[in-house]
Formats: sequence, structure tokens, C-alpha cells
Amino acid sequence: MVPFLFLIVPYLACGGLLWFMAHLLAPVGREFSLGKAILAVFLMNVEAYFSPILLKPYIGSWVLAVDLLFSIWVIYRQFQLTFARSCVAALVYWSALIAAVYFICIRPAKIKAAEHMPVAVHVDSAPH
Repeated sequence: MVPFLFLIVPYLACGGLLWFMAHLLAPVGREFSLGKAILAVFLMNVEAYFSPILLKPYIGSWVLAVDLLFSIWVIYRQFQLTFARSCVAALVYWSALIAAVYFICIRPAKIKAAEHMPVAVHVDSAPH
């Protein structure tokens, strides 16, 4: 049950975030389904998985720019937003995703490592 949740919950959370961003940035009266957002997140994740394998030998770290451009294109096509609104939605989506990875994965590891470091004892040599 747990591995299944690790596969589903991130897509639902990211899809909800992307749906919320598209809903905020869309013209008044336009409606989107959560399924469209989850499909967009799935497409962006598949591309983000395969782009380093296929493109990194040729373009190096520019793969991240390709990922961002592909995300903009998917949002543009999936939600039929203007290009500028698609750029804003993609930038906010990637910023939130990077922040989530930092606070869920990286920061706890740093805190845990800091707990195991020895504490330096300061010896005050001045007389009291």
C-alpha cells in the first residue's frame, strides 16, 4: 500500500497545485478539470525523467531549460492559456515543486546531520 501512495499522492498534490494556478490565471468563466492538471503533471514528469537520459550528453545542464520550456508548452496546450500566463504558471509550479523538495527531502537531512555533529565547547579564558 505504501509504494502505491508514493506514486499517486505526488501527482495528486502537484496536479492540484497546477489546477489552482491555471484556475487563478485563466480568463473569467473558464473551467478546468483536475484530470487535465494531473495529466499535464504526468507528461511533465515523463519528460523530466527521459530528458537527462536523451539530451544531457548533447546539451549538458541546459536540460533544465528544456524541462521548463516543455512545461510551459504542456500548460499552454493543456489549459489553452496565453503564453505569458503559461510562463507564470510554469514558473510558480516549478518554484513550489523545488521548495517542496527542499523542505521535505533536503532540509530534514541537513537537520539530522547537524544533530549528530559534535558541539564545540567554548572555554572563556577571561577571569570572572
